[in-house]
Amino acid sequence: MAVPIILLGLLQMGAGLALVSMEAISKTFSSLNSSRHVLIEVTTLQGAATAACDILISISLCYVLHSHRSGIKRTDSLINHMIIYAINRGIVTSICALLATFLYYFIPYNYYFLIPLLANAHLYVISVVSILTLREGLREQINQSFHLSDLYTDTSRSDATNGR
Repeated sequence: MAVPIILLGLLQMGAGLALVSMEAISKTFSSLNSSRHVLIEVTTLQGAATAACDILISISLCYVLHSHRSGIKRTDSLINHMIIYAINRGIVTSICALLATFLYYFIPYNYYFLIPLLANAHLYVISVVSILTLREGLREQINQSFHLSDLYTDTSRSDATNGR
């Protein structure tokens, strides 16, 4: 799974560098209209690569986290929280990348596409900061005392079927 993620990351970086170099050469927004067809193709490629990379990273992270389940209720609960966070992060960043691409592709003569494009950069920063703060909360949950019921791992029986 790492090879496609690395290739998509390189593709999105290459497309981003192409966009920046075309903008630097043009020097004004009005002169960018002369290469509009290339800009649309490169922006579409970058947005699609960004969304695909985010989705693959989220899937990989969910797979790795799921494979480290221990059967202990407390640990599995923490892993479930991290999986939900990974899925939410992947969905939000992918939607922003695709929305920027669609806005640029379908409404090319204005700058509406900059709204989700600029928001996506902030979402990545928020994602990093929130995972750092989430780690502290997860550590506190792990270090709390536990009950013997936390060790109960058989989920095939419920209290209702046992007559409790």
